[in-house]
Amino acid sequence: MDCSMPMTTDRSGRGQNLAEADIHDKYWLQIRNQFSPPRSLDPSHIPSTNTSTSWAHLLHHPDLTPPEIRSRLLKPRHTTNIPPQFVDSMYRTQMDALPAGVRCPKKTNKGLCDLCWFLEGKTQPESIQHILFDCPYAAPGLNAHRAFVLATCSINCRTT
Repeated sequence: MDCSMPMTTDRSGRGQNLAEADIHDKYWLQIRNQFSPPRSLDPSHIPSTNTSTSWAHLLHHPDLTPPEIRSRLLKPRHTTNIPPQFVDSMYRTQMDALPAGVRCPKKTNKGLCDLCWFLEGKTQPESIQHILFDCPYAAPGLNAHRAFVLATCSINCRTT
């Protein structure tokens, strides 16, 4: 059996080999109208858990539309000389995809901020928003991490 030629059919005209089909353009035509913003950057998204983080409040600007702001938030990851580990971390933070809250794999205190639980006895829901901005105990470690990232990125920018 010759796999390079399509099988004969009862339809008029010659069948088209799948490898010859122009599916690239058809695919882009299909998804062009099906775009929906990531849930963390969608103003109409209703959080499904108390540990979901939304960055939709960043989309309000007097001169720019929400799609333009989303583009400006997401593009720098791809156009700068940031190491891949940091690019992945930025993506996970922007998409609310870090293993925090209900996605956390820990066995005890699942969905709760460990630092607030152990240091204050508070049952604070763990979210990206809480970890990055609201938790007073995570701030010193995050500030050191931010300094390291900035130093690493500035060294990479100078050497390339």
